[in-house]
Amino acid sequence: MNSPKTTKSIQSLEEMRAFAKACAASLPSRALLLLDGPMGAGKTQFTKFLVEALGSSETVSPSFAIHNSYVGRNRTIEHFDLFRLESEEDLESTGFWDFFRAKEGLVIIEWSAKLNEFGLYRQLPRSWWTQQLQFQNLGGESRVVEMTTRN
Repeated sequence: MNSPKTTKSIQSLEEMRAFAKACAASLPSRALLLLDGPMGAGKTQFTKFLVEALGSSETVSPSFAIHNSYVGRNRTIEHFDLFRLESEEDLESTGFWDFFRAKEGLVIIEWSAKLNEFGLYRQLPRSWWTQQLQFQNLGGESRVVEMTTRN
């Protein structure tokens, strides 16, 4: 069941950091975050702040490798950037589906709309708490994030 869409207005990098920290504090043990929005909208910056809030300082955009893994205080964090994804096989080669077998974890997918292009969105696990975050750049450091959660 999807919750109503909520909107968060962000005016600065410090507000983005605080938003990511609040999100990190509320994540259940098995969570999937689907991040979308145009280039430069804040998806990677949000991910960096979120991963830092979860206890890892090694965050880089996996644009060229598609996938990076980080170790946080209480969980493993799998970070996918599908911007350059060219085929379902590219995703399969990362072991993507294996990460959902874990009892705990966080999977973050930037450019998650790409999953629809390959007919994979409906295959995402329904047993994981899922939140869709749609980022919009309003200019400068100002952003709007629309969130929809599936329990």
